[in-house]
Amino acid sequence: MESKYTIAIYVGEQRTLLTKLGVVSVKTNQQANGIPIADLELSMLQGTRQTFSENPDVARCQSGQRISVEVGETQKEVLFEGIITEHALSLSRENAVLKLQLTHSLVQLDTVIHSQIFADMTDKQIINNLCPSGIATINHHVAMEIKHEQKVQFRCTDWQMLRRCLDANVAWLVASPAGVQIINPTLNAAPDHQILRDNGLLLDQAHWTFSVIDQPETLSFATWDIDEQKLISRQANSPSIGSQALDANAMNTVNSTAWVVNYSTPQPANETALWANNVLLNLQLSRAQGEFELEGSTDYQPGQTLEVTGFGERFDGAGLITSVSHMLTPSHWKSRVTIGRKGLVPALDPLLPITGMHVGTVVDHNKNDPKNYYRIRVHVSALHEDKMKNQLWARFSMPYASKDSGLYCYPEVGDEVVLSFFENNPCYPVIIGALHNPKNKPAITYDKDNPQKGWVIKRDGVTFKQLFDVKAKTVTFSSGEKSLLTLSEDKGISIKGDKGIDITSSKAVTIQSKKIDLIK
Repeated sequence: MESKYTIAIYVGEQRTLLTKLGVVSVKTNQQANGIPIADLELSMLQGTRQTFSENPDVARCQSGQRISVEVGETQKEVLFEGIITEHALSLSRENAVLKLQLTHSLVQLDTVIHSQIFADMTDKQIINNLCPSGIATINHHVAMEIKHEQKVQFRCTDWQMLRRCLDANVAWLVASPAGVQIINPTLNAAPDHQILRDNGLLLDQAHWTFSVIDQPETLSFATWDIDEQKLISRQANSPSIGSQALDANAMNTVNSTAWVVNYSTPQPANETALWANNVLLNLQLSRAQGEFELEGSTDYQPGQTLEVTGFGERFDGAGLITSVSHMLTPSHWKSRVTIGRKGLVPALDPLLPITGMHVGTVVDHNKNDPKNYYRIRVHVSALHEDKMKNQLWARFSMPYASKDSGLYCYPEVGDEVVLSFFENNPCYPVIIGALHNPKNKPAITYDKDNPQKGWVIKRDGVTFKQLFDVKAKTVTFSSGEKSLLTLSEDKGISIKGDKGIDITSSKAVTIQSKKIDLIK
């Protein structure tokens, strides 16, 4: 078949042009908030499978190599640029095909799972920290001004954490050969592209889908305000993502009951509002969806505005492009443009959940809780082995905590404590208990009779005790070894004070007994 499109493949840092392998097909997929991928099939221009292993181009196409796919004669357009992440050989009687899986350089962020803490940073700063310029230079078009006291990446890749920063700001990342952009998903008044039924771009296929499932009339998120001691609610507002028939707000709903979702996390109200906006945006993107197969072009990008005209008032309108894919052979090139949720990478939970209980160690910290929530600084070993990089502020759960009242048993520096997390959110730990260990041994050990209960505090060499002994039937209060009060079922009450005993009253002191012995 006669070649209509000239496809050039460049491999390696030196951009070596492949001349001994011919392109069978190229398939690419580019999604908003996704890492672009491509499948490339190559075959021998001439020869048989016996000479395939000797082909120098085959040796160049190894996993880990950089690769660029370009289309055109004198004015080449870069269709895809990235890294070979998988290579495979397919043999048959008639042919040998080298199959390559290609991924944008952002894939380097999605290969290692680890944990870390970002302290006093905005999401923009976190994203720049996660994605250094050596991997990709990100152009920010979203403010991301909220500074987080402590934001935790827990057992996930840097890409997953970056995605959560995007979702937290109702932002889309668009990666292309031209660069990486972070944008606000907003419909442009003047469309970037138009599809006309009767003329204009060659349209092969078109599909529309409209749904009223999971479409709230209104959506509100509420989180716990520690200062006000009540839930603070924020109603979601989504940006304009469609017009006319593709306007999500113009459609009916199945149920007009408002969606109200309450959370126990003490998330600031401004963060809650953005979170609610992002959830509503993702829901509304499924109300009106479209998929259009067009003549091939590299002009389409996620985040752009696409307008369709001439299909009737129930189908005409403008919407945001969420994905672009290409199907290319030497004789055939089609682009598929998608609007709506189908083309968008699904939204994630605010942060990867941290489930169960975790071990913490109390930090020797020289400053008090800056928010006056009476939190305690702790090392969380599950987040990082370096104690300078694993510190969080944790609330302390007391058995009794009331105004000007409480049972006070704050842990000591170095104590091993048990942490849980509000709503499994790693940013909001709470100390729910403490543990003895071989370094911090208990004053009272467990045995089969388990007769003693109480409270023992040791500080500066002095031991303070409040002990209940059910076997001896005694209650003992002591301050060191020289001041002791014992209440005994069998022996009565004993008071010992080597430094003296002082009984003072502003009124009378009454001592009543059948017999009183005063011994000097």
